[in-house]
Amino acid sequence: MEIGEYIKKFRELRGFTLPDLAIRAGVSKAFLWEIESGKSRRPGAEVLFKIAEALGVTIAQLMGRPPEREVQDLIEPEINTGLRAFINE
Repeated sequence: MEIGEYIKKFRELRGFTLPDLAIRAGVSKAFLWEIESGKSRRPGAEVLFKIAEALGVTIAQLMGRPPEREVQDLIEPEINTGLRAFINE
């Protein structure tokens, strides 16, 4: 899945229309449509940040990566009891 597809997925999950998200993120509706439809190259970090913030997600989530807490849940079980005690001290 591409960034535009993730943006569209999160937008629809939030119940936002394309114009809603464009206004919230401070980008043009046309540019947002280009991103979602895959007709635009990857947007810059500043634009991604604005879109992510408007959607209430992280840039990593827009790129298809799990949020930090999910990554932490994946890592923590690998830590043995002794090491976990050391970390907590």
